[in-house]
This record gives sequence, C-alpha cells and structure tokens, in this order.
Amino acid sequence: MHTLASFDRVLFSAAIATHMQQQDVSMREAARESGVSASTFSRIIAGKEPDMDSFARLCDWASLDANAFLGRVDTERHIPEKARILSYVCAAISIDETLPPAMQQALMQIIQLVYRTVASH
Repeated sequence: MHTLASFDRVLFSAAIATHMQQQDVSMREAARESGVSASTFSRIIAGKEPDMDSFARLCDWASLDANAFLGRVDTERHIPEKARILSYVCAAISIDETLPPAMQQALMQIIQLVYRTVASH
C-alpha cells in the first residue's frame, strides 16, 4: 500500500457547504461572516483548494478541526472512510451544475435524513 499526505478538498468543500446550509446563509453572507472573499468562497465550494489563510478562517467560522482534512490517502484504493461517505455524496451533489440549487439542497437533506436514520439502527 502506498500512502501520501494530502489535503481532502472534496471533504472540506462539503463540510463548508453543509455548514452554510445548516446556518441558512447565502454564499455572500457566509463569505462576509468568515472573512473570506466571495470569489474565494465560491471557488472553495466548487472544490478548489484554499490558501492557508482562507482555510484557517473557514475552519474557525464553521468550528471545524483542520486536522480532519489533512491526512493520508491510500493511492491504490481511494476508498473514503465510512465516516466521510456522506460528505462525499453531498459534495458531489453540491457541485453538480445540472441540478438547480433548490434541488441540490433538497437531495442533500433527503440523503442526510436517510443516512442518519439507517446509521442509527
């Protein structure tokens, strides 16, 4: 097995998008609250890697542990840990340009509800 240190930008993007949805704020409001420019916030939500300052500000804004996004990747398998699967699914939905934003939010809410229900049993 080969491992590399990595930054999980998909998981980070999903975590930021999920926090924004939970706070019921627009992207512009979230950018203002976090101290990150709206264009930088938009790029991060789209899955781009943030600069260190933006990463720190967004982790602080969303009360996220920065270490959760820094880790090792299995270069032979690329299989996310079970705890991250929901975030990967939500990230994929949130960057799907074929879905209107209202549909993206509805799908994420349905999937989160079903996932939590199934996981609790």
